[in-house]
Amino acid sequence: MKPDIPGASAAGSGRPLSEEASSQRDAVAWNPRRFLVARLLWYVVPVALVPAAVYWLAVDGIGRDQQQSIRATLLGEARLHEEQTLSDEAAARLRQIADTTRA
Repeated sequence: MKPDIPGASAAGSGRPLSEEASSQRDAVAWNPRRFLVARLLWYVVPVALVPAAVYWLAVDGIGRDQQQSIRATLLGEARLHEEQTLSDEAAARLRQIADTTRA
């Protein structure tokens, strides 16, 4: 069993002093008042990524609407084409039957 050594852990957190110092150093490194990289992250991320996400969502919605519109137009045109084709084939078959019965 190890005896308790005073000062072996920082503020009773149970972590050794080197880990505590390391975590404090990491916390200071992200302080936007001291480091340019932290300042850039605090300003660039919200200013650049938020509008980009909004733009992405807006464009995605517009693209979805256009896709539905194109699909509706193509389906309508395909239906009209098939309707015309079937009508022409039915008329041709009717003429063929009429010619067969006359002869």
